[in-house]
Amino acid sequence: MKLTNFEIESPFGGRTLRGLGHAWDLHNFATFAGVLYDPTSRHAVLDWYVQTDVSNPWGSPGNDARGCRLHFKAVEFALLKQAGAGRLTPENACLSAVSRVDPSDVEYRHKQQWTATDPFRLLFEFEGGCTIEIASDTVELEILTGQVRGGCGCPPVLDGGDEVSPK
Repeated sequence: MKLTNFEIESPFGGRTLRGLGHAWDLHNFATFAGVLYDPTSRHAVLDWYVQTDVSNPWGSPGNDARGCRLHFKAVEFALLKQAGAGRLTPENACLSAVSRVDPSDVEYRHKQQWTATDPFRLLFEFEGGCTIEIASDTVELEILTGQVRGGCGCPPVLDGGDEVSPK
């Protein structure tokens, strides 16, 4: 998998992405808005948003983006795990860590040093115990615009969430 325009601050247990000229702290003030997968195109997206009443919510001065998206293209593997049967909790919208993991090693999946040719998946772990593990040919960081909407007990998402700002 290739991270096309960003890096993770740490290959194990990171919370911040660095790309598009900014830091993107996905833990402190960002709320996970959900994952979408299209099996016909093999694209998946993971979205986060921040509230407008928070100063410097991404941890990067000048980053006034309303949300961000990780856009996975040519998805090869995706696994979503819910913590506990039927356990819905607000902590599942708070990212605890994102890590590179070795897809071939079940026991020792994490490592501190990765070469450019090492295969890996991204593992997203949430405070409530949910996990998302995904692998694709490429993943790109995108800036989201639009207004937050929500309802029916679902996490809020961005209206016009498919709108991404020019790179």
